[in-house]
Amino acid sequence: MNILPRLALLSLLLALPVSLAAEQSPAFKEPLDRANELIRSYRHFEAADALKEATTMAGDKHPSLHMRLGILYYGLGLIPEAIAEAQKAVALAPTSKWYKYDLAKFYYVDKQYARAEQQFLDLLAQDPGFTLGYSYLAELYTRNKNYDMAWLSLQRARLLGHQGRRLEEKLATRSSKPTENFLLLPPERSLFRYIKLPSEQEAKNVLAEIAGGKLFENLELELKKDKSGDMVFGLLGIAEIKDTATAASLRNQVPFASPTLIAGEEGALIVQKIAPFDIKAWRALVAAPPQKPPPASKETIPQASAPTVTEPAAKQAVLTAQATEPATQLAQPATTSQDTEPSTKALQHLSLQLEAFYALEAWKNAWQAADIAAYLDAYSERFTPSTPISLETWKNQRIASLTRPKFIHLKIDSPVVDLQTDDRLQITFTQHFQSDSYRDSVYKALVMVREMERWKISEERILKVLEE
Repeated sequence: MNILPRLALLSLLLALPVSLAAEQSPAFKEPLDRANELIRSYRHFEAADALKEATTMAGDKHPSLHMRLGILYYGLGLIPEAIAEAQKAVALAPTSKWYKYDLAKFYYVDKQYARAEQQFLDLLAQDPGFTLGYSYLAELYTRNKNYDMAWLSLQRARLLGHQGRRLEEKLATRSSKPTENFLLLPPERSLFRYIKLPSEQEAKNVLAEIAGGKLFENLELELKKDKSGDMVFGLLGIAEIKDTATAASLRNQVPFASPTLIAGEEGALIVQKIAPFDIKAWRALVAAPPQKPPPASKETIPQASAPTVTEPAAKQAVLTAQATEPATQLAQPATTSQDTEPSTKALQHLSLQLEAFYALEAWKNAWQAADIAAYLDAYSERFTPSTPISLETWKNQRIASLTRPKFIHLKIDSPVVDLQTDDRLQITFTQHFQSDSYRDSVYKALVMVREMERWKISEERILKVLEE
């Protein structure tokens, strides 16, 4: 077994905190210090012996020691030993999502796929916003040739900020690409993951990092490494949000829209609405997708909110709202007294519009992160530049524009969707661009076409340059 890639992980052991007992010098401090010194000296097998001694002396009071030893064994390629220690850590601290995550990975490497799946499912039931859990679960389902379940897992990971495209390309020709309908999520089941920070400026800095591709998990690991109490991570239910105006605003957000900043006297919150994780619903969706949507009610479809969405003529379902910032939101189809539930066509249109909003968000994120491959992939091969140049020249110009600045910050306000057909739509919005050398605000239109079940940009026009 090639253990060299795993040995690179061993340095992480030195950064992992250990919760010590109340006494100043616990009995296991000496072997723990010795283990750390041996790791620094690359004497990993001896370090494992010292860390094993520390776990024996600590008893059942310090699950973190067992997990450190498990990671050390994993780095040395001793997978059964790694699993045994990780199992102890999970048993002693069942609420630790990171212990579940590491144990699931150990099972996966050991080809114990059923056990790995169960650990990932337990993890995601506990924290439905754990991006890395979804991405690993997608890999597991792909390996087991359960491609539709892999697609659902990968879709969640992408919505939460995962930007890898290797697996998406692999699944493109193997999955029917079932899609969750978040519009039918009852408001009382809404969940919000949050980061609490001491100031609004710090929150803005963290938002910029998230926009640049950093996951909530990355930030949480940095917090643990720095041993700082300045940031707090957690989950909230809608009932736990006491401020009425804030609750009303968050209630109407689409799950997985961009995080929202909420400033207050005691600091600032970065909040993102997500959806609960329900594996039974996934299995039902894959096994037998419903032919008829469930009836609409106040509990099942969000109330009207920004941005405005319009339907094609004749059977137009009127969707209106006033723009609210910064989250992207959808509205509810209008009904009549004779028609108390939305038509199948109306809900299909809502699903298409929701996909378009996610495509818009992915395009913005790719631009902001200077992810050239993802940015260019957002455009159709039939894209027509707004100036009379070839597509190849336009691509070269855009690559230069993405790679030249030291940073890019992009903000999109009040997007409005005009669904012209099931395969073509236009989104208009206000775009605020800022880099280290340039800034502007414009009113822009993107024409999108559906290609291979994805919305791609076929036209991009600036309608008006706005004054700063």
